[in-house]
Amino acid sequence: MLLVTIGGLCGAVLGCENPIEVARSTAPPPSLAVAGPAACGTLQFTIVNSTTATVAWPSGSCGSGLVLIKAANPTWNGTTRILTLQVRVKNTSGQTVNRPIRVALPDTGRTVTAPSGQPSTKITANTPDSLYSSGTGVWFAGTIGTLTSGDSTATKQIKIKAASPVTGGQLRFLIATDEVIVGMSASAPKVRPVWFNHDSSYTSGTDAPTLKRALVVTYVAGATVQQKQAAIDSIQGTVIGGAPWEGAADQGMYFVGVPTATTIAALQAAVTILSRQPVVRLASLILASVPHGARPDDGPGWQRADWIFNPDSSSGNNWAFEDVALPLAWGCETGTSQVRVGIVDQTFKAGGFVQNLVNPLPILDGDTSTVPHGNIVASLLGAVGNNATGMTGVNWKVGLDLRPTGLKFTNADIWQATHSLTKAGARVINIRTYLINVTGT
Repeated sequence: MLLVTIGGLCGAVLGCENPIEVARSTAPPPSLAVAGPAACGTLQFTIVNSTTATVAWPSGSCGSGLVLIKAANPTWNGTTRILTLQVRVKNTSGQTVNRPIRVALPDTGRTVTAPSGQPSTKITANTPDSLYSSGTGVWFAGTIGTLTSGDSTATKQIKIKAASPVTGGQLRFLIATDEVIVGMSASAPKVRPVWFNHDSSYTSGTDAPTLKRALVVTYVAGATVQQKQAAIDSIQGTVIGGAPWEGAADQGMYFVGVPTATTIAALQAAVTILSRQPVVRLASLILASVPHGARPDDGPGWQRADWIFNPDSSSGNNWAFEDVALPLAWGCETGTSQVRVGIVDQTFKAGGFVQNLVNPLPILDGDTSTVPHGNIVASLLGAVGNNATGMTGVNWKVGLDLRPTGLKFTNADIWQATHSLTKAGARVINIRTYLINVTGT
């Protein structure tokens, strides 16, 4: 089978015997227990000049729930076209809720009001805490803990890019979180705090990422509510969720929040204290399951610490690779030199893919570009991976076969290069046509 791509990059990732299916979320999670009315998250902004923008904030009478309020004056950078908002979230729901508060700007929540006729895509979330493939940006306001009714979070910075020629717009944020379980219950509550899902909630640099500020606790059969509460009082803990056991009304796992336990050492100290309580059957850290993947160690921005397994948190130089979950694919296969991939492009120069070439690097005179287009394609397809230098290719090992056409070429040149690659055994061929009309069969 021969796969030919024209004018773009096409990559195929080999699967595992038991592949892990990972799909980037297209929308935020479903609505949570406590949310803010639409009017409480709607802002209007107007760009006055190259350094100034004004913002109309929600009214204090917009409704009960979670309200976006002004923490400081906004700033506008006319060069980068970035509007920076300093916000807080006020809890007017009448109940205690979990922090952080989730502030989302969906693709349907952006409207250009001036000049008229401009598409909503002119307004985008800039460096949010998480970005969904639909374009929804998500920020988390406040540190992990609880927020009582009437109180507000610490200041959160939200950056919005308003591309030219936008001079005014409307932002409709969705604000939500889940209600805190106040006090101990006879059976474990069926609640999992939303912040359990966020990367920043876990320790980094360990083989098994550990959830910060929370433990899981189970109790011996027959333990009373008072005894269970007294046990977690010993670590100044609060029940923030849990998972009941079927057929055992007084049993189950309780998620206990410990706001000050931000390190593994602090969490283990709390576990030690809980384990001494007679009614505690088990006290344990909460570990994240580690996907079967591979993180290469290459140059700056492509080093082992720069890679994540969660596509929803893709960022940095390697964001596109994380976006399609390549680190998970590399846990199955990183490529082989036995698979030949052909590239037909104008010119090539030396790059991080040279060690994967099946033939000497073809260099043509006349190309004055610092990084030819052919190098970009070759690097994406086959820059040597895990060699502590440069970028990482989709295939760490591959048999790259490069065929330059020169800066001026004809249809015949393309077909000749393609034919020679198929005769050489290329399984995949990438062709840059450069607006040449390619015809034939």
